[in-house]
Amino acid sequence: MILSPAVSTQWQRLLRRTLVLYNVKQLWAAVPAVCFFFLSSCGNEQEIKDDAGGIVLDSLQAVASITSEDSALIVNNGAGSWVTQSLQSNTLNWNRFHLLAFWYEDSLEESTYNDDPSFYKDYSPLLKWSPDSSYILDIGSYNAIIVKDKDGKPTVASGEIDSEIALLDPQTKTRSTLAFFGSASSIINARWIDSTQLAFLAAMNDKGNQHPDTLLWVIDTKDKYFRKYKWQ
Repeated sequence: MILSPAVSTQWQRLLRRTLVLYNVKQLWAAVPAVCFFFLSSCGNEQEIKDDAGGIVLDSLQAVASITSEDSALIVNNGAGSWVTQSLQSNTLNWNRFHLLAFWYEDSLEESTYNDDPSFYKDYSPLLKWSPDSSYILDIGSYNAIIVKDKDGKPTVASGEIDSEIALLDPQTKTRSTLAFFGSASSIINARWIDSTQLAFLAAMNDKGNQHPDTLLWVIDTKDKYFRKYKWQ
């Protein structure tokens, strides 16, 4: 995934690495602080001042590039209809998705899970296998419990108020947390886009009003590359 144009100097590469870790809205605010670091450690101050605006422009162009690439990724892999159905919308207007943040994770929180055959059977509505069957996207077993319906058949019911989206590796029997939500949030839907990239939608009502935010995560599980969008 190309995040931004190639750079020509070491300090530019370091600056861009710093900006990648910031919320998109903080890109402009981040530049003065980072430039101050380089100004204090580099003799050619004029060159840095001249290049700083270009770095900001590169970073903002990177945002546009990421958004465009994710749009193509979803449409070209047939996930566009999934988005519209999940949002109960007639058409997919990608311009309504605004990139809030993008980042890499060095590592994910891991734990083991019980891979007893009954787990896969009982929680099957919440488990989505990757196209190549290497991994499982778990969208709710964390807060779910198994109860019996009126006919005595096991069914999935909500348990804990918190919820988690996790990546399961059947080979190593480990689960890696991708996102964790409190009581103010709810998972709308999730799916694999291809064998390594997935997406999920969630409603978040952190403000406590009647208008929760609808957020979309797109995650490259191989590179641990996260993108988060807001539907507006």
